[in-house]
Amino acid sequence: MTFSLLSIGDEVLNGQTIDTNSAYLADILWQKGCTISSHRTVPDDIEKIQQTLHEELSQGHSVITIGGLGPTVDDRTREAIAQLLSLDLSCNLFWKQHLENRYGKEFPTIDNQSLQIPGATLLANSVGTAPGFSIAPDAYPNTHLFALPGPPLELRAVLPALLEQMPSTQRQTHTLEVIGLKEHEVDALLRELQLKWPSIQIGIYPSFSLIKVRLQAEEELPREAVAFFENGLQNHIVKASSLEQAILSRLEQLGWTLSTAESCTAGALASRLCSISGASKSFLGSAVTYQNENKKSLLDVPENILSEYGAVSAETVKAMAEGAQKLFESDISIATSGFLGPDGGTQKNPVGTVYLGIALPGKTTVKRLSLHGTREAICEQAVQMAMETLLLAL
Repeated sequence: MTFSLLSIGDEVLNGQTIDTNSAYLADILWQKGCTISSHRTVPDDIEKIQQTLHEELSQGHSVITIGGLGPTVDDRTREAIAQLLSLDLSCNLFWKQHLENRYGKEFPTIDNQSLQIPGATLLANSVGTAPGFSIAPDAYPNTHLFALPGPPLELRAVLPALLEQMPSTQRQTHTLEVIGLKEHEVDALLRELQLKWPSIQIGIYPSFSLIKVRLQAEEELPREAVAFFENGLQNHIVKASSLEQAILSRLEQLGWTLSTAESCTAGALASRLCSISGASKSFLGSAVTYQNENKKSLLDVPENILSEYGAVSAETVKAMAEGAQKLFESDISIATSGFLGPDGGTQKNPVGTVYLGIALPGKTTVKRLSLHGTREAICEQAVQMAMETLLLAL
């Protein structure tokens, strides 16, 4: 089936609400073997909704509408669809009884939410009062029209009933995360793969540090193709559900323990690592030494290093990592120090400069990062790069 996704709502169109529903739904439909023709957004306007539905359905695209099924004055999706199909809304006694059983007969929106399109199949909503529905419109042969509620929890509650009506075709998908390489380096190997297996659909999605690669096939994804890609990148593939999981798994394999010493990231690195269940098997603790006095008292960073080189320097972050390694008696430690902005920074180390120090058994390495963005973005990038650098070191 080919689908157009239609998000309905002034708040979505005007950017007051971020449309996460379309992305979530499109990914699920794609995995089910469906084709997505478009993502469209229209206001809470009956004529606009009808016009867009007519355009898509006339092209033979099935449509999934998202939002506008509630009981408030700006919820107009049911009315728009009924008018488009020349049908009158009428009371659905089954759904009315269902709502009365859940909320009591005096619940104020029961009459409104019981008005449904005749002949439509209801998609039960176990979270809210607005059910979804599906209908095969006579005026648009070989198409289906599905209407889903807009609140994400309600959409997900209705989704299983929708998926039961989908075709059973399932795409074969293999997703990999790559670290320590540039996009063009990964792309070169993917071009070789496409020459060998032209039927495979390839997607490459770079972020600041990770590169996500998706290999897809309409039927069976050749194992040889996956092996070709993984062997070509060797240790740059993250063979875990996340970077933090990969780090902790590798530590457990080595029988090593880890600690962190954080200045600019203020515990964010430790928080990411400890988000994984069982992290305490390898992670011992963190020293958040935001001020220089704590760098000296907790991590034994020498006064002369701080006064000569400053808190944001290769020398200081090296001493922080080694100090945490000693403080926690861990096998390895990673330290961060930098200028997140918007204030601070020097000519040598402007805002966005972050130093990473990794103390391994018998060896300490330091890496300087030049990052950009808001304070929050620089912190997030620093944490991500710290984990990537740590995993590569392991």
